[in-house]
Amino acid sequence: MAGYYDPKNPNPRGYIGTTHYWPPEVIWENKRLGPASDVWSAATIIHELAHNFGPLVDPKVIEKKWFLQNDKAPYLDSWPDNLKKNYWSSKAPRRPIPINIEPGAPIPILADEDLGYDKQALAFRQYRPSPKYSDALSDCMMAGLAMSPGERPESGQLLREIETAHADVLFQGLCLTHKRETIDAEDEDIREDVTERGH
Repeated sequence: MAGYYDPKNPNPRGYIGTTHYWPPEVIWENKRLGPASDVWSAATIIHELAHNFGPLVDPKVIEKKWFLQNDKAPYLDSWPDNLKKNYWSSKAPRRPIPINIEPGAPIPILADEDLGYDKQALAFRQYRPSPKYSDALSDCMMAGLAMSPGERPESGQLLREIETAHADVLFQGLCLTHKRETIDAEDEDIREDVTERGH
């Protein structure tokens, strides 16, 4: 969305990227976007990769709820199908789910009737549950998916957090490698000592 951002015109008209990745502050009627919008979009990709579904209620659920209460669509019949799908995606409530939860753990918000009972997300949780990711990655993603743009860290800050966490993972890996090498060396010394005693 950064390509569409213009501080002089923060509410552009027309196409501004995939509605599935729009943050809560960007809506169909008022596309007020800023740098924080891109942070949401990047965090949405992490959410999708981890959970197999995005941080929003299935747009089909929202469309179905509308037509249970209304006879007419909120858009012109002449709209193409892809525009209609984008409309419902823009109207879907956002509901980020942390990724540091156990694969079989229930997630009540997915079955929330008021928000929208999300069969698709529940099916993914049941048949293709995501692994439990690190607290650091989950915290980073959830910070990027803060509902208020003012609460989202800037992309540079998120990058520093990711680099710091990655450095920590690399350091832990080095420590494990060193420990293994030390144990292997000690085992080799013991074998050599036993061999020398046997002669």
